[in-house]
Amino acid sequence: GQMIVMTGLLPLRESIAVFDYPFNVYPSISDVYSRAKCKTTGIFPTPMSCWNQMYMNEAYKIQQGVSCEGGYHVFAKTSELLAKSDLVLTVTISTHTPFEAYADSSNLNLSPDMPKYMWKYLRCVNYVDNKIRDLFSKMANGGLLDRYTVVITGDHTILPSDIRKECSRYSAEHKLFYKVQIKSCPLIIYSPKQGKNIVVREDVYQMDIFPSILYAIGCEDYYWKGMGENLYKPINRERNCLSVSQIEVLSDKIIKKNIFKEYSE
Repeated sequence: GQMIVMTGLLPLRESIAVFDYPFNVYPSISDVYSRAKCKTTGIFPTPMSCWNQMYMNEAYKIQQGVSCEGGYHVFAKTSELLAKSDLVLTVTISTHTPFEAYADSSNLNLSPDMPKYMWKYLRCVNYVDNKIRDLFSKMANGGLLDRYTVVITGDHTILPSDIRKECSRYSAEHKLFYKVQIKSCPLIIYSPKQGKNIVVREDVYQMDIFPSILYAIGCEDYYWKGMGENLYKPINRERNCLSVSQIEVLSDKIIKKNIFKEYSE
């Protein structure tokens, strides 16, 4: 998920790029800021050895990496460093299975007969929602919302299929609006340049996030445009002559051949 958002490339189909190709040259959102002599920071809930983050920070041109082991302090550290950095990447695992660490940090009242996984998951989501609310409040009070684009997204769906079925049955029985069977990721983009609320109801891809961020921060002239659509403009997949499966093959070749090393200058 981090690679797709930061570089606009897709994961390798049969191996893991951050382990097999960590020394590649990659385009990235943070490279856009580094080229403009701006400070970039990454905040992570795990040690830098996890997912080879130490090397990938360098590959993505993230200048400062901060480890908040345990994850409880990533939002506090984000609030602290926002005013000191031009780009901040914050990774949280607060809503990651098995939903043990953060369920007790929520005061959300839920029925005790709710499926255990569903109960813990919803409390974890509530915990993160509250942290995001607090972060936005601090940014607004500090005048930062006038100059920051904020992207909130996730890297993959949740829950195995048998648990999704159990949660779906419970939701139907209790008339709850809980679309647990839909395999999707959240995507919310706040930009001070946006002017009005935009809701995209068409199916979109994670690869659309990269070009949308470039547009939101006024950097569409960056040498790599990504492989997706700019969600701020009318979506027209027919403009792209490649299918998703062909894009996956192309992205594989770009990473394995380290294509951007030739163009990075």
